[in-house]
Amino acid sequence: MWMLENQLPFFILEDLYHTYIITDSFRNYYGTHDHERLSIINISKNFFTAGILNLEGKGDKWNRISSSSGSINVQHFVDLIRIFYLPLESELRDAGELKTLNIPSIKEMHQAGVKIKVGSSKNLVDIQFANGTLIIPKIMITGDKLRTLGNVIAFEQCHCIEDNYINDYVSIMGRFANTPKDVELLIEFGIFETAGTTSVVSSMITKLASEALFFVDRFCYATLCEELNNFCRSSWNKWKANLRQNYFNTPWASIYVIAAVVLLTLTLTLIQTVCSVISAT
Repeated sequence: MWMLENQLPFFILEDLYHTYIITDSFRNYYGTHDHERLSIINISKNFFTAGILNLEGKGDKWNRISSSSGSINVQHFVDLIRIFYLPLESELRDAGELKTLNIPSIKEMHQAGVKIKVGSSKNLVDIQFANGTLIIPKIMITGDKLRTLGNVIAFEQCHCIEDNYINDYVSIMGRFANTPKDVELLIEFGIFETAGTTSVVSSMITKLASEALFFVDRFCYATLCEELNNFCRSSWNKWKANLRQNYFNTPWASIYVIAAVVLLTLTLTLIQTVCSVISAT
């Protein structure tokens, strides 16, 4: 059902289900009225709400899909899933030219002092970087979720050349979660939710990312990647991160460092005083 090559056009399914009058059991489950006919769109909404998609905060988009006068035309199930993964129109970002494929991993960013936080956005692709903080929406990593994203990628590469949002999302997440250590950090920061081990999850993401393509002339995270690279190249940022992570990572470590600085200062002052007395004598 999820495979792109198995899709039936939605208008065929609508015509088939429209002939079926809803019974009491269907009416209670879908909250429909007497003599209302079954809708494949409403069935899909209930199925995806309980399963692979989180439709919270997507009311406006859903109304535009389910309305007969809506502006969104759904081709099939894979297209429907993609529509809900896409950002809102107000959040669309312009694609730019990707200047380098050397995108830092989460571990490299962490070592360079990038703060990594889980985002509150309901749009999976809404990754942002500002003021040294990378914000990534939460995602549950399961085999079904990754297989579904793989089919959406295949659909985009065939039919959505100008706006490969899911393809670009998988591409950049494949670079972010490049090793089990990267996955471990993403779990620690609350961005990944998974029941699998870090090595298995890393392997799954790497396999999925290998199916995505880098359209370097129109990559929707091009600006974000450039800003991340500039930040991670800064020696000052790396020095601050090293100091914070290795010497101020716990309250006791901070106390030891401060005490050492105070002791060193007092020692230098004492030496200077002794030298002054000897010189005067």
